[in-house]
Amino acid sequence: MSKVANHSASKEGLSLRWRVTLWTSLVSLLIQALVGIVMFLYFRHAVEVKANARLQARAEVIAASLIQSGGRVDSGRLAEIVREATATTNRETQGVTLFDSAGLAVASVGSGLPRLDVLAGGSGWADGQIRIERLTLAEISDQATGDVRARVLLKNLPGTGTLAVVANDSEFEDTMSFTASVLLLTILLGLVATWTAAWLISGSVLRSLRQLNAVATSFGPDAIRKEAQIGPMPKELAEFQQQIEITREKLRESLCAQDRLISNVSHEMKTPIAVLLTEAETLDVEALPEDGRQFVRSVKQEVRRLGGIIDSFVQFSRVRGGMAVPEGRTCEVNEVLMDAVTACNASAARRGVVVRTELAADDQSPVVPGDADLLAGMFSHILGNCIRASEKGGEVTVRATTRPGACEVVVQDEGAGVSAQMLSTMFDRFAGSSGKSDDRRDIGLSIAQGIAELHGGQIRASSPRGRGCAFLVRLPRPLASSGLAARAD
Repeated sequence: MSKVANHSASKEGLSLRWRVTLWTSLVSLLIQALVGIVMFLYFRHAVEVKANARLQARAEVIAASLIQSGGRVDSGRLAEIVREATATTNRETQGVTLFDSAGLAVASVGSGLPRLDVLAGGSGWADGQIRIERLTLAEISDQATGDVRARVLLKNLPGTGTLAVVANDSEFEDTMSFTASVLLLTILLGLVATWTAAWLISGSVLRSLRQLNAVATSFGPDAIRKEAQIGPMPKELAEFQQQIEITREKLRESLCAQDRLISNVSHEMKTPIAVLLTEAETLDVEALPEDGRQFVRSVKQEVRRLGGIIDSFVQFSRVRGGMAVPEGRTCEVNEVLMDAVTACNASAARRGVVVRTELAADDQSPVVPGDADLLAGMFSHILGNCIRASEKGGEVTVRATTRPGACEVVVQDEGAGVSAQMLSTMFDRFAGSSGKSDDRRDIGLSIAQGIAELHGGQIRASSPRGRGCAFLVRLPRPLASSGLAARAD
């Protein structure tokens, strides 16, 4: 189930936490960008209005002085008027030019404006009308070059002419450039802050969901009997947690009912099978024709095989029913292995497979706590799986070794290689056979794993070099155990 979840997550791409963080950051970036644009435009308009107001106030002072002079001024007098106006407004004026009604310059201070006819837009101005333009110096003077921005105010003076005041606009440009930089930096910092906050908050919120997901994905035939270990949940997820626990309990009851059914059916079937086998054994086959004798032999073989299947189901229900290994019992692994090999010799002979054993040395014969019959059945299931997967003339090797605190038994065959996906589901309880060449799944391996777990051990499967399959059985044993221990009755 966890593999299905991982596969689904890989198909979806980014995890939920990443998606939440990404979408939150994108929405925040969009909002901040829109707010930043509005603020920039509003601030630009405010600065523009303020700059125009200052320029207009400066021009009004100069115009008032020119009107008092009756328009009869020269460049020297205009320079004095400009100095007085600049001192009053505390602003630097780049250039002031007075034009007559014909558009000819009467007096000029600083940068002149020979293109008055273009800027003024022709005649027909009303007295006192004002226009403000933002142009480059190259656009307002033939002698100037470059793209330095300037703010030009044109005011029609009654009976005097047209007053043109030019102010350097670099301060405005610098202000807006600084404002844009500050807004961009603010948006960037806001994006980083939003990303960090979204990542932390989503992680905190999803932590509980991950716990519930881990519990849900861990549901299986083996783990369903264990109580779900879930940490403290927020009250919003308490109901979800309760539903998961209810679902787990329902699944557990369903599996228990299945186990009881398997056990009851298996026990009920043992009696008629035993009767059929007894009748077949006592039948006088010599008095039958050849076809009859062949039929009886076939019936015996199939009944024995059916009896073995029923025994496996009975053992399966015992192992999965939570049976405990009696305390105080010990057994020799070498003897258990030989019992299992002996039980599988007939099957190996029919398939033309040779079983080779490499037992532990006599002075190192491992003794493990546990039930000898159960352990022998465990190794028989593993050996049977290897024999069935082997080709005619193949070999199955059984090798026992000792490790500090453990005994290890490796059962390896020379059959076809096993894929990684098949290895991961080989011991699944209800994994049905797919019919593939590397499919070794059967109920026997699930029983073997259950017996190993009952004894505190485990079984691992691998496919060395892509050839055959190797089962590693690891059983714990007392560190102080030495010599041979008698098997308890």
